[in-house]
Amino acid sequence: MRIAYIIPGPAGPFFEKNSQREQALVAELRWNGHDVLFVPLLFPLKSGPRNATPADEVPLFGGAVRVYLNHIAPALFSRMPGWLWPVLDTPALRSFAARRVMGSRKRLSEFLKDALDGRNGALLAGMEELCRWLRSEQNPDVVLLSTPFLLGLASALRSALRTPIACALNSELEDLAMLDGPEAIVLLTKLRSAVPEADGFITVSHFHSERVQKRLGVPAGATRHVHPGLQASAFEAQPPPSAPCVGIVVRGDPARCGIGVDAAKAAIQRRIGPAVPVRVVCEPNPFQPRREAPRGLRDAEAPPRSEDAQQALLGSFSAVVFLHPDPPPAFDPQVLEALACGTPAVLPDAGANREIAGLSDATMLYDGAESLAAAVAAFVAASPSRQSELRRLARSGVEHCFSMPRMAQDTAEALQAIVARNTRPLEPWPARQETVPQARST
Repeated sequence: MRIAYIIPGPAGPFFEKNSQREQALVAELRWNGHDVLFVPLLFPLKSGPRNATPADEVPLFGGAVRVYLNHIAPALFSRMPGWLWPVLDTPALRSFAARRVMGSRKRLSEFLKDALDGRNGALLAGMEELCRWLRSEQNPDVVLLSTPFLLGLASALRSALRTPIACALNSELEDLAMLDGPEAIVLLTKLRSAVPEADGFITVSHFHSERVQKRLGVPAGATRHVHPGLQASAFEAQPPPSAPCVGIVVRGDPARCGIGVDAAKAAIQRRIGPAVPVRVVCEPNPFQPRREAPRGLRDAEAPPRSEDAQQALLGSFSAVVFLHPDPPPAFDPQVLEALACGTPAVLPDAGANREIAGLSDATMLYDGAESLAAAVAAFVAASPSRQSELRRLARSGVEHCFSMPRMAQDTAEALQAIVARNTRPLEPWPARQETVPQARST
């Protein structure tokens, strides 16, 4: 199967990590015999230290500098000569454009609205160049968009390539929740109106499939869920720590978590004693200025930047507790990273966490502070042999149920189903009517 996989290129550390996961998926699809073109928009691909496949020699379409300047002043920059844009598209200016767009809720929402409406002339011009290039290089059987925020380009892609358009649904509702306010409502409305532009959707969990059917109006028959996967070989299994240590990982806005950090930490220490250290790790909000830390997070530490340091941190815990906001995320891939390092996980009893717990023997679910503390105590108080067994089960669960080969196989099957559902079968030739010559009457 010929697949054109289109993503917004990495515009920061988080997006770079997502890009590396997607490159690992592309490598696995190619290993299975599929012809996959990995096409970045806005920003070029980067090769990380554990990247599964090197960045392809694919031209960059819709350069970030050109798209951003046409977004803020279309009347002025739309008249600039085409030869000037490759000169201006430097790493420094691309980084400036990314900081400007990602540094403000209003600027990000306006940029996404333009992309969904198909009003950004520079981005549409980049799509025309991309379509010409795809017809000459591959002529794909299906186009896969990595995010629904690219659905504004689907109509142009379908009319030029005459091929089904598939779209991945993952964290778009969490992105809207991060924007908050009127901007989120407007973007949600535009996403709902853009849903008919795709011929099929691949979600990251069964929970997310049901959620987008209600909130985005996605038809039930047009969705198929594929759990994320990772390369377990890229994660080093850590032995049990010499001294007990518990980690609390805060995902999203701490103020919207069902259980506060203070309440979780206090319940854990009441159950296992104050002598066991409890470390809190919280990702910074990109839209929040660096001021005084929120209540309960004064002692929190930011996650390390390097992958080796992140794995060492996750593997150093006897158990790791995840605090998720309400509503819960579509799927938290960091849970898989912790399990791949051999660390048992304690997860909220909500959303896709139930699907993870159903496939992993080293996870427990909680619905309150006391059940959270009881789950942590069960992991910490286990005998050394039991702790070693739990760490083995944590990693084997990822290897068997959340591996990259399994994700690639499921993704290929989902894409083949979308192609089959949206490709008209050839009509049979009408049966030839044999006529018997009649004798002439005299």
